[in-house]
Amino acid sequence: FLHSILNLKKLKFPPWGSYEKENEIKYKFFVVDCLGIAQARTELVKDALEWQADYILFLDPDMKFDSLFLHDLIMSIHNTFVKNIKGGFSEKIMMMGGLYFFRTPPFYPMLMKWEETIHKYIKNYSEGVIEVDATGFGCMLINTKLFKEISEPWFVHSENVTEDVYFCRKVREKGISIYVDTQIKCGHMGTFEVTEDIYKASQL
Repeated sequence: FLHSILNLKKLKFPPWGSYEKENEIKYKFFVVDCLGIAQARTELVKDALEWQADYILFLDPDMKFDSLFLHDLIMSIHNTFVKNIKGGFSEKIMMMGGLYFFRTPPFYPMLMKWEETIHKYIKNYSEGVIEVDATGFGCMLINTKLFKEISEPWFVHSENVTEDVYFCRKVREKGISIYVDTQIKCGHMGTFEVTEDIYKASQL
């Protein structure tokens, strides 16, 4: 994770076209030490809002990603949903995540659709940007305006629901779409790194 973060810091933004120096995207790393994942995510959001960030990128410490990860997320938003714009983000796209998988068998992708009263995993997904009802926040880029539209508590973790799925439910109740770019892939570290290849092999 540390190696991935150090590579991430070497990126130059924005990654499209030419731009004026004063319009260069600025970013800041926040690390919190809290009791409980829900409280940790809440504190990170409050830090981002206080810093007046436009977007917050959640990265869990068991994620592995390459140096172009954030570049690819930004470009996914830009190329897919923004036309003829030389810089900036689309305000219409509030959430865009990368693809990763559970650390334990059967290694399902963290992609979920709401069916009746439960979320079911999307086991067969297409390559590219897809819409989901819920996903994990191991690697998720969120427009901070969303936290002004969604009432607190943003995150609640219980036996019945994880804190990220809880937030996704509140977002979908507002009629706001959640996207994942399945071409942006992250490893999930446990006793070994779980990748898309591991998942596909386990389904044979």
